[in-house]
Formats: sequence, C-alpha cells, structure tokens
Amino acid sequence: IFFLFIISLSTFGQKYLIDLRIGELKYENDSIIFNKPLLISATTNNITPIITIGTTKNYEFGMRVEFLKSQFPNTNGYVVGMAYYIKKKDKWEEINSFFQPEDIYPFADRKKYNNNDNIVAGISGEEPKYEIRLRYDFFVK
Repeated sequence: IFFLFIISLSTFGQKYLIDLRIGELKYENDSIIFNKPLLISATTNNITPIITIGTTKNYEFGMRVEFLKSQFPNTNGYVVGMAYYIKKKDKWEEINSFFQPEDIYPFADRKKYNNNDNIVAGISGEEPKYEIRLRYDFFVK
C-alpha cells in the first residue's frame, strides 16, 4: 500500500518538508500493520494542520508537526513539536505531544532518504493503550 498526501501552505519564510513512513498503528484493541510503510509527505512554513496518518477498523490517527528555528546567533538548530491524535465521533483528541531537537536536512538531500523504510521511532502509552511506529525525516527549502 502506497499513499502520498501533500499539504502546501503559504510561501512566507522557510518552507519545511516532512516525510513520514508509518509502520504500525494501534489504539486499544484495534490495529493495522503495513507490510511496506505508508508514505505521507507534507509541507509547511511553521505548523501543519492535523494530518491523517492512517485508519484502523475503528479509529483515524492524526499527527501535527511544528518547526521552531533557534534564534541564537550563528546557530542552525531546530526544535520540532509533534502531537498525535485519535478521531472519535468526528472530533480529534490529542493522545500525546512533545518537543525535541531534530536534525533538519537540506531539501537537496531528500533523495538520500527516499528509499529508507526503516521504522526507527515510536510512541506509546498505557491509558489509553496506543502505539505508533514510524520514521520521520525533515527537510528545509
């Protein structure tokens, strides 16, 4: 299964590209595992809307990403915020969110990462029980 989803927002400032490869989604007793990771790409200037990253039999999973560039002089660092959601009764409910430093690569280097389906990241929780296994790569134009 291969799915490409692109969101393009206005073009002010830097533009970020997100490549997500979804390997597994679980929520309570419902789950889906992709034989080949599901590819989702999105672009934004700062923060994405909630992006659907997959659907199990009973639930829709979403993710939102925000980029914060360091304001320190002579620094090229970034902090990336990620929030994960479950849609219940047509309303998104946040199940996890966090900010962390991330490497953001030049857009020209994207080809180096295009064929890498290794799932290297995951989030999980016990109340309610959920697990998301994925790989994400970030690029700046």
